[in-house]
Amino acid sequence: MLHEFQAHIKSLGITQSDSILLTVSGGLDSVVMSDLFFKSELNFGIAHCNFNLRGGESDKDATFVRKLSEQFNCKFFETTFNTKVHMEKHKLSKQLAARELRYKWFEEIRVANDYSKIATGHHLNDSIETFLINLSRGSGLKGLLGIPEQTNTLLRPLLPFSREMILNHAQKHQLEWREDSSNATLDYLRNQLRHEVIPELIKVQPQFLEGFKTSLSNLNSTSLAFDQLVNDFKEKYFFFDKELIYISNESLISIQSNDALWYELFRVYGFPDLSSLKALVSAQSGKFLESDTHRILKDRDQLIISVKKELDKPKSYFILEDTQEIMVPLNLKFEQTNSVNSPNNKTAILKFDKIKFPLKIRKWEEGDHFFPSGMRGKKLISKFFKDQKFSKIQKENQWLLCSENQIVWIIGHRCDERFISPSAYKNNLKITLID
Repeated sequence: MLHEFQAHIKSLGITQSDSILLTVSGGLDSVVMSDLFFKSELNFGIAHCNFNLRGGESDKDATFVRKLSEQFNCKFFETTFNTKVHMEKHKLSKQLAARELRYKWFEEIRVANDYSKIATGHHLNDSIETFLINLSRGSGLKGLLGIPEQTNTLLRPLLPFSREMILNHAQKHQLEWREDSSNATLDYLRNQLRHEVIPELIKVQPQFLEGFKTSLSNLNSTSLAFDQLVNDFKEKYFFFDKELIYISNESLISIQSNDALWYELFRVYGFPDLSSLKALVSAQSGKFLESDTHRILKDRDQLIISVKKELDKPKSYFILEDTQEIMVPLNLKFEQTNSVNSPNNKTAILKFDKIKFPLKIRKWEEGDHFFPSGMRGKKLISKFFKDQKFSKIQKENQWLLCSENQIVWIIGHRCDERFISPSAYKNNLKITLID
């Protein structure tokens, strides 16, 4: 196995100049991984987490891994977590809480000690278990690819190797390891697959593991081709404007029957429900869907994707008389001028003595009205939005500049006639919106 491991680690681009942080629990997989790194003369350190979930057994694991690092003469990092408190505080399962805690800590150690990658002991059987779990949950193509071999900072160098190969290596080299008693219980789906389902599959089809590796390789090739199709569609039909994404209904109707493409296009925004998405295309304007992070709005002949804003952001901001520039919520510059000519809608030139400080920037509210420049009489802000064909998202993101209770400027669009400087007026306030 050693020679196969060395060839594989080389194919992943890992050399002796790299410094890798190994995550070692003390179990069979991570011990063999450490041994392979050591025998390959690679540069590594060892990190161990004590989750305090198995009493004295957890403490013995920590002691074992500490002694292992001494044998390898490598740097050793350890920490202890109060996992139960984290579970209760964040309402997480034991597995999710432990995962969240350890990966956050591993990354902190990696950055602080300049390790290029974090390596875990996941192997081929783990990838099969993940495949079967995701298959049972109705996953898309990405979920059927098993566990990725590496990401920007994570490395899984044992993925091509079965648990049997790893066990054979440990026995051949007389390695010692710790057995986690929780791995034997059938309380978890992953353990049921490990102890009951996969052995039966191997019994029925002895070449199951090799066949799975080939199927996984074919799936990865298919995934790469499909990723190109998704990227080509986005490049052609997704129009990005600052924080918004515009997609024409026509382009989506053209792929109406391609559920896989729909799924990949919108999965990243938190919208896996294809029936709701497709219904939105034919819904009336103003209808929308929300995920934890994004909103998709139907606006006439298009969909608009936006990031959901934090609810705790201030809804109004004040500007003092001596302010020269603000950066939040918009970038605005203020200066006194003799000019009365506004070059565009992003510049407002107002009568200084008409303005009452502090000025206020806020979002619009029902019933708001102003006196649009170039028109007679007042107009509801909502009617102005409708005439300008503002989408729901544009309405929500629009800021108003107010003097006392009067709207002075729909920022970036139209000023109030009462505040605009007439010709030859010399005492003016110039406000410029900077993109």
